[in-house]
Amino acid sequence: MVQQYIKHARNCLNLRHKAKGDDQKFKLASILRSLSHALRNWIDYGGDKTLSAQDAKTESMKHIEEAIKLFTKLKAKGNVAKCIMTKSSLLEAGSEEKEKLLRKALEMCDEVYGEVSRLSGMLLWCMYVLFHTRKDFYEAYKWLEKCSQVRTKMSGEHHPHTQMVYEQLNRSIYREIARKTKEAEQKS
Repeated sequence: MVQQYIKHARNCLNLRHKAKGDDQKFKLASILRSLSHALRNWIDYGGDKTLSAQDAKTESMKHIEEAIKLFTKLKAKGNVAKCIMTKSSLLEAGSEEKEKLLRKALEMCDEVYGEVSRLSGMLLWCMYVLFHTRKDFYEAYKWLEKCSQVRTKMSGEHHPHTQMVYEQLNRSIYREIARKTKEAEQKS
């Protein structure tokens, strides 16, 4: 399915590159972002003999960079933030560069959509994963708490994405951090 989408999106790119006008450029940038994301999924699958994971990563980075340039020219800041998040997913887990990109995307997201949006929920989750990967559990907990608040406001407490956050908060490491945090707050 992903492979079929990649083929379809590449065909769409060939048509869109020839089109003129801002609305066509917006559509081109949207396809580039979507294709980059699909290629990112392909990387997770490990690729195959038709497209290796490394080639998919190279192509994905090329497309997301082009999408960022187009959305920036079109002053579509929210879409730039989405692209930056996609670009960060191509970087090494826990890297400083990844953190820098996620913070930039979150700042842009807050400017455009406010602190409570679907995109901010995704970015907060990415920040949680970044710090959890680094085994900085106290910092990860802070991001997970923010994510919990945003996702609960956006989708309600029974939504699968909110439940996923609750499941992480219910892990023993984060229950212990919550307990210690609450104790520290009560003492001060």
